[in-house]
Amino acid sequence: MNPEPSKENVRDMEQAIASNASVTPLHQPVVQLTEQFRKVENLHIYLWLLKDLCWCMDFKTMGLIMIVPTVIGALWILWIQRESRVELIHNFAVCSWICANGTWMIGEFFYADKTRPTALLFFLAGIIVLSIYYGSVIFRFLFRRRVMELPS
Repeated sequence: MNPEPSKENVRDMEQAIASNASVTPLHQPVVQLTEQFRKVENLHIYLWLLKDLCWCMDFKTMGLIMIVPTVIGALWILWIQRESRVELIHNFAVCSWICANGTWMIGEFFYADKTRPTALLFFLAGIIVLSIYYGSVIFRFLFRRRVMELPS
């Protein structure tokens, strides 16, 4: 029969959990999004779609032009939200994805689709960073669960 944990043990466990709270995505600092910032994010989505539409429609000049504001917008969003580790990681992946798409598009337009290996490096950068992040979240979740289940 397991005795009830003492108030001191419960308090110690609560403090241990609280000290690790910052490692889970649910406890990341909340990034306050202003209405103006949301408008910039939405404009960025519009630019991204325009870039991809130009690619799809084979509008080479306009597609090349649209790479610049799309990448700048993604980098600006990454910079503004850099204080939150979760946002930083996900925005880095978005920047990697946009750079991969731009590289791939340029290859299809001008280099007989020979830039895919370079585009792959950008895709892999985003995937690796997200995999490390989500791997650590899963590991911490599983480890914390075991620690909490230990008898006192």
